[in-house]
Amino acid sequence: MTRTVPELLAPAGNFDALKAACDAGADSVYLGGARFGARAAASFDRDALFGAIEYAHSRDVAVYVTVNTLVTERELPLVAEELVAAFETGADAVLVHDPGVASIARELVPDLPLHASTQMTVHSAYGVRAAADLGCTRVVLARELHLTEIEAIARDVPGIEIEVFAHGALCYAWSGQCLLSSAIGGRSGNRGRCAQPCRKPYSLLSGTTDGWGRLTEPSPVPLGDRYLLSPRDLWTYPVLSRLARSPIAALKIEGRLRSPRYVADVVGCYRRALDRIAEDTFVPLPEEEDLLRLAFNRGFTIGRLFGETGDRFMGRDRPGSRGIPIGEVIGLNHQGLSVVRLREGVRLEPGDGLAAFPSCRPDLDTGVVLRRAVTGDTVSLAFNRPVPVGTPVHLTGRNSKPTSSPIPRVYLDLSVSFHEDRPVAVGSVANHRGLPVPFRVVGDSMTAARTRPLTSGTFEQQLRRTGGTPFAFRSIAIDLPKNLFAPPSALNEFRRRILEAAAASLVASRRPGSGTTAAARVRLSRFRLSQESFRGPFSIIPRVRCLVDSVDGTETAAEAGADEICIEPLPVPSGSSPCPTWEGEAIAEMLVDSVSRCAPVPVIWAWPRVTTADFLAMATPVLPLAGVAGVLVNGAGAGLAVRSGKPSIPVHGGPGLNVWNSRTVRRFEPLFTSLTLSPELSRQELSEAVAVTRGAGGQVLLGVIVQGNLEVMVSEDCLPGLAGCLASTGTRFALEDERRRRFPVLQDGACRSRILNSVETCLIDHIPALASAGVDLLVVDARGRTPAWTAAAVRAYRAGVNALGLPASRREAVLGELKEDLRTIAWGGLTSSLYIHGRREGQTLLPVLEHDTTCHRSSS
Repeated sequence: MTRTVPELLAPAGNFDALKAACDAGADSVYLGGARFGARAAASFDRDALFGAIEYAHSRDVAVYVTVNTLVTERELPLVAEELVAAFETGADAVLVHDPGVASIARELVPDLPLHASTQMTVHSAYGVRAAADLGCTRVVLARELHLTEIEAIARDVPGIEIEVFAHGALCYAWSGQCLLSSAIGGRSGNRGRCAQPCRKPYSLLSGTTDGWGRLTEPSPVPLGDRYLLSPRDLWTYPVLSRLARSPIAALKIEGRLRSPRYVADVVGCYRRALDRIAEDTFVPLPEEEDLLRLAFNRGFTIGRLFGETGDRFMGRDRPGSRGIPIGEVIGLNHQGLSVVRLREGVRLEPGDGLAAFPSCRPDLDTGVVLRRAVTGDTVSLAFNRPVPVGTPVHLTGRNSKPTSSPIPRVYLDLSVSFHEDRPVAVGSVANHRGLPVPFRVVGDSMTAARTRPLTSGTFEQQLRRTGGTPFAFRSIAIDLPKNLFAPPSALNEFRRRILEAAAASLVASRRPGSGTTAAARVRLSRFRLSQESFRGPFSIIPRVRCLVDSVDGTETAAEAGADEICIEPLPVPSGSSPCPTWEGEAIAEMLVDSVSRCAPVPVIWAWPRVTTADFLAMATPVLPLAGVAGVLVNGAGAGLAVRSGKPSIPVHGGPGLNVWNSRTVRRFEPLFTSLTLSPELSRQELSEAVAVTRGAGGQVLLGVIVQGNLEVMVSEDCLPGLAGCLASTGTRFALEDERRRRFPVLQDGACRSRILNSVETCLIDHIPALASAGVDLLVVDARGRTPAWTAAAVRAYRAGVNALGLPASRREAVLGELKEDLRTIAWGGLTSSLYIHGRREGQTLLPVLEHDTTCHRSSS
């Protein structure tokens, strides 16, 4: 009995990797266009994209084009062109991140399927419904979800395909919510340019805080490892049969920056495993596990998908590939070479790459290439530095070439008849939906046989020789007249034409018709003509919104002059556990108390960035009891959850929504009363998005984070847990990098780590520009700070808004003085870098080489 197995989706960062994926048996590949894929260093221009799609379709392999970066206002016409181009070239779907891009796709190319990228941070049934509302037919779920959560989501939202990552690099933070690379270096992961700061060394500091909430007298937490944010790599090969039994539609291999060899080895292993699962014969094979380890691994984990956390998930000792352990150093020989005792069963070959990994010292890792055959259970190696006894030695590379013969995946049925002396082949090829795609081929004339006429058996045998191609004949029927002859070369040529015709029919069957592409071009022209021009300036007196995490903070903010207050209540310890948790009753009491203390200033309940099913089950019953003026959320799914719990309550959007352009604002406006624009936008980009929104009649309030340490990472990994979860005792934590920058670390009620930027954003001297741009809300983020800091920051911005009525010279002086006051109480100093200078996107990015130890960022 053959079972249905999930689609196997492979990465293709270049044409050679695409060919490797197709040959290895991928059902589909994903690749990026020239401008808007989440891998700036791995993309295809339009001509290359056309060729790639044609090549894959000729082998009945689907192609999904990634258009999954966030897009600025000026780029909307360009992304519209890219969407239409993807449709014209026959893409089977596009992956999107930006809701504005999704809305444009539905307008211009309604027949092109949309897949929600993992960058959308979808992690609940509500999130899947929100993606479906955008027009998505498939959702790539967040990698932080457990398989049981995924199965529950699939049951709750039938009809939407679920895709998950099955193998490859993992991000430390929730994808789509990580701003660390952008904040510290201007290279945005949301634009495909992550600099992988999670693979750098850090120290964990602990201490107490001063009156402004800043870390004082910090001391390093004694840890043996330094790469505190570096996860292992995901593999699900050992548990693939369990995954294949789930309602998951597609299993995704990460690695668009990997080599064709990597793609061939990894995709081939998973293809063979899935085929054995389909036949109910799968057991993990040691040789395939070693092949996966050798391809690349930072130590493997089956991931949070199967409940692995802590040290089983993280690889904090070193960020590079580990290979396969083969022995350890036992001493030096008389020539000064390191003697390595091999593990039982290890077989080495000339050309193998070997590396010694000293414990907790990746800076002392050293490698060597084996130059001769090995006999016996020891080998002497000339490492380029002394290696201590006991150091493990790993096989990190093998010079042998992989098998390159394609796996037959495309099956043909053929009937051959003759018109006079010419063979006529009429056949069909079964496409990915199991539907027959017809083709027809006429061969060259055959001659009369002199001695040995051609037989049907010989003819069929020659046709079936399709080795080296993805094709195989399922059935062949030949009506062969008597006394005809053709040499093998003529039969081979006839077979070649048949396979070419089959491939061409597959390509044509997936390409949209000329009428639909012409209609898309007409819609594109109308879209360009309809684009609003940039308008302004506006006369806005912005309101001051303060975001706090305590009841005392709400009262302080109200007294200091905040126009509205958002509270994300601090979690509290539960029972005997020092780890903080969310308790519905306690949160309801804090919200009611805050509303009472702050009246008549409105109080809004701020939900955390991540709102899984457990949080929603706790929070939605609290909504009717809290008496708050609204709820602030960081995901469209969370917004739908709020509406389901209390339909009448206003919903406000936080920075986690990643609002970059007016199309996203327009898409969100029916659900949200206010939206916080992305802190990654420059002054010009922000002004243009607001101007077009206002020019189009948008009424939603728009806010900007103007003060506070940006939340740059949210991770399931509990960093305070490395020090024994002392958060409840008043201990404060921070990460320190090699440049001595200190990043505050907070916790939420699920023991997630919230990592903040090492320096405070401060835009107080830009209040006039923000007001004239049409910004309605100035957001002061006081979470993790004391009431004293909250009061000082809110008073400063209240005074800054009041200064708008002053003469320009006096206003500038007042704002300058206020900024200097804020500098004295800031954590790490002040910055307005992204707002003033924008992101670093001018430089060409080069692919990371296979032997490099930096992370290959993993989002699609």
